[in-house]
Amino acid sequence: MDLLECDNYYIKIILYTIYKIMSESIIRIYFNQFWGGFIEGTDSNKPSFFIELFIRVFGSLAVLDQNIDTATILCENAWCSIEESLIDRKKWKATFIFTGESTINLNNVTDEKHKHWQRFSCMLSGLANNKELRRVQCPLMISYLFCNPQLHLSSVEAVPQQMACAIISNPQGMIRNKFLDRLEAHMPIVYGGNFRCNIDHPISGGYNSNTLINHIKKFKFVITMENSEEEYYITEKICNGLFAGVIPIYWGSPRISEYIHSERFLHLKNGSDEECDRLVQQMKHMDDATYVRMVQSPVFIHDIHTMIQKIANDISSLIF
Repeated sequence: MDLLECDNYYIKIILYTIYKIMSESIIRIYFNQFWGGFIEGTDSNKPSFFIELFIRVFGSLAVLDQNIDTATILCENAWCSIEESLIDRKKWKATFIFTGESTINLNNVTDEKHKHWQRFSCMLSGLANNKELRRVQCPLMISYLFCNPQLHLSSVEAVPQQMACAIISNPQGMIRNKFLDRLEAHMPIVYGGNFRCNIDHPISGGYNSNTLINHIKKFKFVITMENSEEEYYITEKICNGLFAGVIPIYWGSPRISEYIHSERFLHLKNGSDEECDRLVQQMKHMDDATYVRMVQSPVFIHDIHTMIQKIANDISSLIF
């Protein structure tokens, strides 16, 4: 074997060794029982958020892998039944249970299901960090921001002529409905969702559609209240009001100001008559100068990468 042949031989060995090391270190994520459009990437929340998150947690390349035999990380929807769970299907490197919905709805879940969730390496949800229960706070809002970079904040100069709109599908929000009833006594509300729709038809498109954002832009205020109150249950609702450049009216997470500057939205702190009336009057009597000052205020406390890194750090401190 001459020198050139020898060099080529050893280069091939080195490259093959590097390939093997890299292949074995890749984190391969299997998503089980997620909602329609998630895996396909057509939903407003996508696997790319979890891939980015797990890259930061494990310090390795991460990829989507819907082959159970080759996947190494299980990420399962919390609403998956115990019978359909894959936690015992094989020995996983780590297992995660996730819900972007409010866990207030978990009150009807059996003790057996709660115990099942606690078998996972980590639960990602709107609940506050709790090492004993293996929980890490993971507001759905952060996934939404990361997965929709086409949505961006723009400068606002003019004050919209119409007063308030609401795009709601879930009719069950008792505090939200109470506030809407009291607000309707003072100003018109245009309902563009399935709930109380008073236009020709509900606004078409997904949560992240330009149609939705452009509709909101026509109004001074948009009702962006959550379905229920939970420490870190924060959805895309308030984000859409911010991207539309109007003032969101928010109720839900008491921790919202850890993520969004309190000067940029109006916050209903509780469902009391006095608090509802206080906020209604603030909306009703806001002058244009105050309005413009609010919509031009800083929005997010941290950039998206800092928010994701915080979740990654919390996971790491829990599972390593």
